[in-house]
This record gives sequence, C-alpha cells and structure tokens, in this order.
Amino acid sequence: MSTALPTASSAYGPDRPSAVATVDNATPQGSTYRRGNPVQRNGAGSTLGLGVLGLGALMAAGRLFVTGATGMAGTLGIDTYVIGALVVAVGTSLAELVTVVLSRLRGNDDIGVGTLIGSNLFNGLAIVGVAATIHPITLPVQEIAVSLVCGMAALLRLAPNSGGVIPRQRCLLLFGIYGIFIWATLVAGHYPSN
Repeated sequence: MSTALPTASSAYGPDRPSAVATVDNATPQGSTYRRGNPVQRNGAGSTLGLGVLGLGALMAAGRLFVTGATGMAGTLGIDTYVIGALVVAVGTSLAELVTVVLSRLRGNDDIGVGTLIGSNLFNGLAIVGVAATIHPITLPVQEIAVSLVCGMAALLRLAPNSGGVIPRQRCLLLFGIYGIFIWATLVAGHYPSN
C-alpha cells in the first residue's frame, strides 16, 4: 500500500511532477521519512565518531574563544573577569536567548523558562564545581559581589505573581538590573587585584 506525502515542492503547485512523493509503508530497516525525504539513521559507531569529532571541535572553539577574550582584555587594558562577565557571557548565552524567544513565540513558555533556569543552574553549580575541582578559583571580592547581588536581585524578580504569571512590566526592571550589573562590573574591574 502506498501513501502520498507532500514535499517542499508541493508549494509550487500540483501540476509539477515532483509535487507528491509516493512512499511504501514497508520502509527500509533503519531509515525514516522526514518531510517526504528518506533519512538514514547513523549506526552506533558513526554516532560515537561524530560525537567525539563534535567534542573536539567544541574544545578547539573554546580555546580560541578564551584566547580571543584574553587578547581583548589585554588590548583594552581591563581585567579578564570583566570581559568574561560581559562579552563572553553574552556570546555563550545566545543559544538560550534564541530558545527562549522561539518557545515564547510558539506559546511554549515552560520550555523557555525551563531552559533558562536549567542552563543557569547548570552553569552556576556544575560548571563552577568542575572548574573549582580542577583548580581553586580566585576572584577579587568586589567583582564577584557585584555578580551575586545582581544575580539575586534578578532571581527574585523572576518569581511569578500570585496568578502564576511573570508580568511584561518586569522587563524594564530586569534590563535595569542588567545595566547596573554592567556598570558595576566595569567599575569593579578597575580596582587592583589583591
């Protein structure tokens, strides 16, 4: 028995010969159909190889990112913590921004908020824990105090109201807290490290 599946070309009209693809229900073992096109699943060895290759690329990109951030701090004459807290943090958070915006536009608030909170908890707890296990973390008190105070203030503003809603008006307050964080981090970054 055959089933007709529409393809991307069906948007061009039914008179085109490639407008509809016919697929047998008896699909080949290990393949699946996405939008009418057969997609082969990778075997375990291939998947593992791609995972190792991706991890290697991620480590190389991380090294380049850190080298670039350190060079930027040296060129601008400011503390590397400031570059990390302001520039690198924004760059690494763009994925969460895209996820939250797309989930909000699609009406999936739970996914967006879950991604945001889960990512920040993972960064703050697991990644700091791993980094401190490898080598103790040394930071000037005035720099980390700014992050902690602004982080706590922002976290308290993310609590939903009694109706379970985070009102739109809080966006200005959250942007204001982030502006204070940027200003205070830049000011604290100019103090000499002890």
